[in-house]
Amino acid sequence: MFDEYISQGLYFVLEFDESSLRFDFHCVSIFTAFRFSLRSDFIISTTNNKQQTTNNKQQTTNNKQRTTNNEQQTTNNKQQTTNNKQRTTNNEQQTTNNKQQTTNEMKHIQTPHLTLCYEDFGSSANPCVLLIGGLGTSMTRWTVDFCQQLVQRGFYVIRYDHRDTGCSTFSTPNLSHPGELMAALQTGKIEAPFYSLYDLAQDAIDLLDYLHIEQAHIMGRSMGGIVAQILGSKYKERILSLVIIMSTSLNPTLPQTDPVVMQQMMTPLPSYFNAKEDHLQTRLAFTKRISSTDLPLNDAEEIALIEEDYRRNEKPNQTLFHVAAVGFTPYTPTIAQGISCPVIIMHGTLDPIFPQEHALDLQAAIPQAKLMLIEHMGHDLHPDRYALLLDAFSQNWG
Repeated sequence: MFDEYISQGLYFVLEFDESSLRFDFHCVSIFTAFRFSLRSDFIISTTNNKQQTTNNKQQTTNNKQRTTNNEQQTTNNKQQTTNNKQRTTNNEQQTTNNKQQTTNEMKHIQTPHLTLCYEDFGSSANPCVLLIGGLGTSMTRWTVDFCQQLVQRGFYVIRYDHRDTGCSTFSTPNLSHPGELMAALQTGKIEAPFYSLYDLAQDAIDLLDYLHIEQAHIMGRSMGGIVAQILGSKYKERILSLVIIMSTSLNPTLPQTDPVVMQQMMTPLPSYFNAKEDHLQTRLAFTKRISSTDLPLNDAEEIALIEEDYRRNEKPNQTLFHVAAVGFTPYTPTIAQGISCPVIIMHGTLDPIFPQEHALDLQAAIPQAKLMLIEHMGHDLHPDRYALLLDAFSQNWG
């Protein structure tokens, strides 16, 4: 009768939900204990010993698993240490490379309005290539490697800091908030300390004049590409050719910058000196957001460029003045239409700042312009694309 009851009880358990299972299993356990209690203490003792043996085996298994986990953790820690050492080695190598490459002394010129810092590579007897940077960036974004590759192709190369970047003159008083920028733009009047892209084009001409360079090839990236167009249109006799990289004509009917990217551009960065890691990670996140999707960003190289900028000048670049310069420069169709020199337009299909329609617009507006529309390229000039661009430039000019 007892065994049958237990069997019925077990059957009963299987017919009910989880809460009943817990309850009825408890009841069955009581019945089982009661059944064993009717037998001798030896049986109970044997049962306890078996249970103890089972527990010991389980404990041994747990200990082995713990040992295995500890060994795995040790292996992981060793691997992490190795990775950290490798990362440190890479950063030290990058720093060494930067020091070895940047052997030219930074030079300055004094124009009627400001001081410009520049650096040159190669022989001045060769055709000159003037490199014009983008919004809020100094000359360092035209990397030493890029400049040296141009030198190897037989060119004299000049890169320089725009006003309000690097070691060139900074406008005063500084803009501390985007609201000040918006207020200035709403007046519609360009008054000091503000300026337009036409003023930045004049800076480039002043630099060429100082160096007694009658003619030059111009390579401009992003905002620098707009400055290049002004030079090609307004100073025809001085310009041999143009390379316009990830830029625009400022045509207001074209697709605008991704709103999220624009917000990131206008948001103040954490202080490099008070919150360096936050500053670097914010910069890296933004750069990755706008860059090519088929070529990975080299974090160590990007950080090295950022740190180089702060070694050159502890003051951050005054980006808002460049935003204002773009805002104070009206869209003028005759600028692009007035360019008569050879032109290469290099642009990415995934550019979130100037979508590819901007490149198509430039190609249509500039007579005989050659378009290089690069799949997966964002708003960046990745080192793996240097040769592609420079081959096209050499062929276009040659």
